[in-house]
This record gives sequence, structure tokens and C-alpha cells, in this order.
Amino acid sequence: MSIGPSWCDIAGFLGESKYSFERIHTEYINSEVSSHLEPIEKLFLVYTIIVLWFTEFSKEEFDNSHDIYLRPAIELLEEMATELNENRLKDATPTQLYLT
Repeated sequence: MSIGPSWCDIAGFLGESKYSFERIHTEYINSEVSSHLEPIEKLFLVYTIIVLWFTEFSKEEFDNSHDIYLRPAIELLEEMATELNENRLKDATPTQLYLT
């Protein structure tokens, strides 16, 4: 039994697995596995995987392979954050826009 958001267990497994981010994105983030997650939860899933990689990978592993791990993950985070922000602005009332 796990306590916390449902994406924490998935992130823990994926962070320790050392799969390429392309594989994680294809097989987990854009698949039925994470279809129950809200967009913000998917963003935190990717963020948590990145944080876990810092504890799982040695400096040499990161230096030699950051293009298949960090770069695509960070690029996806940027896309997700931009999309969430655009949706928030689109759905906001004029008063809400004034307060932000």
C-alpha cells in the first residue's frame, strides 16, 4: 500500500529503471498507464523522475547520456507547463486574470 499521489509510485519505478526518456514518454506518459492522471499530475510525474535521476545516476552517466534523459524530459516539462498556463488563461475570468 502506498500513501501519496498515484504518480509517485510510477515515478519511483521509472526513476530507478534508467529507461530512456523516449521510452518513458511512449510507454508510460502517453499511454493507458497514465491516462487517469490530470495534466498537472503528469507534469509532476516527469519532474519527480528527473529529481530521482539525480540520485540514481552517477556524474559520469549523466555526462555521457544527458541527451537521452534530461534534455527531452525538460523540454516536455516546458511544453506541459506552457500548455497548462495557456489553458488556465483561456479559462480564467477577467477578475482572475487581473489578480494573477
